[in-house]
Amino acid sequence: MKGISFVSTNSIATCNQFDLAVEKSSCDWVSLMPFGFCEKDGHTVKYNSKFQWEGETTNGVSKYIDSAHKCGLKVLLKPQIWFWNAFTGDYTCDNETDWLEFENSYLDYVLESAKIAEKKDVEMLSIGTEWKSFVLARPAFWNRLIDSVEANYNGKITYAANWDSYKYIPFWDRMDYIGVDAYFPLSDKANASKKELVKKFEELNAVLDKFSKAHANKKIVFTEYGWRSCAGLLKEPWSSERSSDLDLKVQNTIYEAFYETTWNQDWFQGGFIWKWFPNHEQSGGLKNNRFTPQNKPVEKTIKLQYGS
Repeated sequence: MKGISFVSTNSIATCNQFDLAVEKSSCDWVSLMPFGFCEKDGHTVKYNSKFQWEGETTNGVSKYIDSAHKCGLKVLLKPQIWFWNAFTGDYTCDNETDWLEFENSYLDYVLESAKIAEKKDVEMLSIGTEWKSFVLARPAFWNRLIDSVEANYNGKITYAANWDSYKYIPFWDRMDYIGVDAYFPLSDKANASKKELVKKFEELNAVLDKFSKAHANKKIVFTEYGWRSCAGLLKEPWSSERSSDLDLKVQNTIYEAFYETTWNQDWFQGGFIWKWFPNHEQSGGLKNNRFTPQNKPVEKTIKLQYGS
């Protein structure tokens, strides 16, 4: 899966924008994300709301799916929750009443995506992203959710576990792929050499290979992967600290080390780069220290790998 995480905006992406993404990256899959929102102490998922971007709604993402398919791209539909001032993996409830309220709300939210995925012949659906406490605390709910999804959708299903919690997910046997958001720590150094990064990826490969074998050789998909164009974040690649120093070279070096060591491993099914914006000409660039590879040296590295 030569994938990109295609950002939904307040306008509907056109076929030309998907065609340009293919031209610039040689991708053959896109991840589309209809967002839901929840307050830190809330128990209701809000989605299809007037305040959110149209492309993040179920109606908007349906149009994105149509455009992506017209361009020959396969689609991972990846509904995920945005918490204000909180990490999804830490979400928990204090009592059974609150848990049931949240679970029913989340079930409705995911099933809406499952029904769209079935109607639009979407190739793969994720049932959740980076939950940890929720998964560990409520295993019966997740089995009920999977039952409901399977009753409404006939395509492949996965779950996008955070890099630090994929080992604790109890329902991998029910998924078609093991999904990992792969923001693994790479080095305590501010700037590690390519040789050091290769060694780290080789160590990670051995761990993930063993994990795949322990689950009947089920393939692993990096439902998100990518590294920012800035220095000093090898220890915490997930960081969104905006004041970090620009470093286009380190971003390219990490991608090169990753592709050389991991891409052709037997356990690996591919991945989805975080992240790709539809308005390519205005995205990324040589002064941008964010995740997107657009209009940066690493864009050519990705195109070379995905096109090979």
